[in-house]
Formats: sequence, C-alpha cells, structure tokens
Amino acid sequence: VAVAPRWRRCGLGHDLVEAALELARRHGVARLYLLTEGAVRYFERFGFHRIPRSQVEQAVQQSEEFHHACCESAQAMLRTL
Repeated sequence: VAVAPRWRRCGLGHDLVEAALELARRHGVARLYLLTEGAVRYFERFGFHRIPRSQVEQAVQQSEEFHHACCESAQAMLRTL
C-alpha cells in the first residue's frame, strides 16, 4: 500500500487495506502475506503478525515480488482470514 504524501493521514491507506482484505475474503483467500520494510506496526492494526520469511508458503516465496520487490531484510507478515 502506498499513498502519495499529499493524501496521507486522510484514511486512504486504511480504506485501501480494508478493500484488499474484503476482496480476498470474497475470493475465498485463506491467508494473506506481505513484506514490509517499515510499516510493521501499521499492518499489525489490521491483524497481520510477523513471521519468519522461511514460513511464507513456498508458492509465495517463489514469486517475483518476494525476490525482487522487497529487500531481504523486509519483514514478512501473515493475516489469516
């Protein structure tokens, strides 16, 4: 989730995360993973919790995003729906 600086603190990020969670529910997604470099506390407010990167499902670990979008130090997080 990324929000341009001029739109921050307006609830837009919150609404985007809630919309993504609802979309996942409607599609029957059981688990959501994310990687973050600095927003752990933000995502904890939505029910995500920290997990070791090694505990991320293998299919997710093999994704392009997992290897190239975030650096190796990014914190993995999980939310079960």
